[in-house]
Amino acid sequence: MRPPKILPWIARKAGVDDASAIALWQRAADESAMRLSAHGADVCWRNTMNRFVELIRQKSLHQPV
Repeated sequence: MRPPKILPWIARKAGVDDASAIALWQRAADESAMRLSAHGADVCWRNTMNRFVELIRQKSLHQPV
């Protein structure tokens, strides 16, 4: 699944570099695909975005200031 065009903006707002954000997006997409393979693309996309936001929040909390 291709990352959304808004991904770099989300990454900058969270203080996460683009490479890490793309890796987190891919992780979220892989997790969603495994869990929701029988569901439609819209459900998978929504779940991927929600998981990505959760992962990027966790990453931004662990960033040194």
